[in-house]
Amino acid sequence: MLNPLFQRRLTSLFLFCAACGVGAYLVNWFSEFGPYRFGLFVGMLALVVWLIWAGPRWWLPMPVAVTFGGIFFVGFKIYLYEMALPFCMLALFLALLLRRSGRVSQREPIPLVVWALFVYLLAEWLVSLLVLNVQGLGGGGSLTRVYVRGLWPLLFFLMFYYFGDSRFLRTALVLMYVACLLRIMAATFTFFVADLVFIPILDFAFSSTTNGVVDFRFSGIQLLFLGLCFAHISRVKLYKVLHWTVALVAAGIVLLGGGRVSVGMLFTIPIIWALLFRRIGVLSVLSGLMLGVVLFLNQQPQVIYLFPQTAQRALSILIRDSPESGVDWHQDLRASNDWHKRLSELGRERWLESPVTVLFGERAEPFDENFEAYGASIETRAQVAARMGLYESGLWTVLGLMGVCGVLIYCKVFWYLLKDVGRSLWREGMSTSAHVIGFMAIASTVLWVLFAWIAGGFPSQELLMAMLTRYAWEDGVLKTKEPPLPAPVISEPRSPRVLP
Repeated sequence: MLNPLFQRRLTSLFLFCAACGVGAYLVNWFSEFGPYRFGLFVGMLALVVWLIWAGPRWWLPMPVAVTFGGIFFVGFKIYLYEMALPFCMLALFLALLLRRSGRVSQREPIPLVVWALFVYLLAEWLVSLLVLNVQGLGGGGSLTRVYVRGLWPLLFFLMFYYFGDSRFLRTALVLMYVACLLRIMAATFTFFVADLVFIPILDFAFSSTTNGVVDFRFSGIQLLFLGLCFAHISRVKLYKVLHWTVALVAAGIVLLGGGRVSVGMLFTIPIIWALLFRRIGVLSVLSGLMLGVVLFLNQQPQVIYLFPQTAQRALSILIRDSPESGVDWHQDLRASNDWHKRLSELGRERWLESPVTVLFGERAEPFDENFEAYGASIETRAQVAARMGLYESGLWTVLGLMGVCGVLIYCKVFWYLLKDVGRSLWREGMSTSAHVIGFMAIASTVLWVLFAWIAGGFPSQELLMAMLTRYAWEDGVLKTKEPPLPAPVISEPRSPRVLP
């Protein structure tokens, strides 16, 4: 038998030789294919290593992918979160196979309303596909994409319920913070070096490549949420100041996105925060400050022309539309207003078509190439978008495709997921990662409800956040309900034996 010291030295020598061989191979790869392909190779290798190592962290790519955004082009578009779902499934399969993760026990059973929502969306999709096949038409892929937007968080919901470990929630929040910052950096680079935000071999485009500064509307709101929450829970004064600075910068980024609805959200988020945590003084100051900004802009509307063009577009929503205002943006945005108005009209018409559509909604139809035809009118494009359920409105997306029954089921699902979390936040305030994700879930849902008439789609991201916060809260409650450990029995020291 070999000496243990000799075995250790032999193993170290083997590992050193293997590392030298891998290093030489990588150097040869780098010199032959260049830094770009080399970087892709290292990135793919890192993903494979992560798949094997992930274990109970298998679910982390999903919230990160939703936050970061981006699209793969493989003949058709695949969003990053759609790629993250099978990636999480594979990581979970390997974790179970290697026994590095297991089923989470002692959670409350999934309520029937969640199963009802899953079955309802699945049935809507299958019926639409069946009608399409009976008519002998194609386009099943684009039709499926419509319903996938509502189904993907429910598929992830089931995976997380059975196997999701909420201990890594803080890690998920930090990764989301980093992903949001990287997304904003990529959007900023778009103005200078557009090639840096597109990966040709993977055919992956960053969100800023397809949306431009419009992407600031979404990434800015996400960064505002994260900066505000981390500033709230940070105990180190320097970190608190940094996070408050990030939140203020995020507010400016939202304005640069040019979204008028985003300005409404920007004004609403601090109010939700102050109401939920009963900061009456802060609420009064914020309300007075916002009212003062609106009054000032209506008294001096020309001030908005001191801002960048996209910020002018966003701030125009705060100025009353009148001939005396002297603001040209109202006239320039009439086409956008008419587009949203027409989509809402079509959604209402399709929903009120019959008692069946009122209750269960109108089925979606596949993409029509007339939408991209040369010289296509706004009416033609609006008709195509309405048939696909792309109303650019959360209200008509859910009501138009799923009817009153779908709206009621969604309301019940969110009530189940958020009611206990909301009570906990109201009593305890925000001090942990579970509280952060809870605030983000509640505030995002409130924003979706308030602005569903003019913006949004399926409340999928809101559902993902609500699910994460529900089980983070539930796991914490279960830990407090565990029976206390028995007190250790300390025996008294024996008296020394006295020899006769």
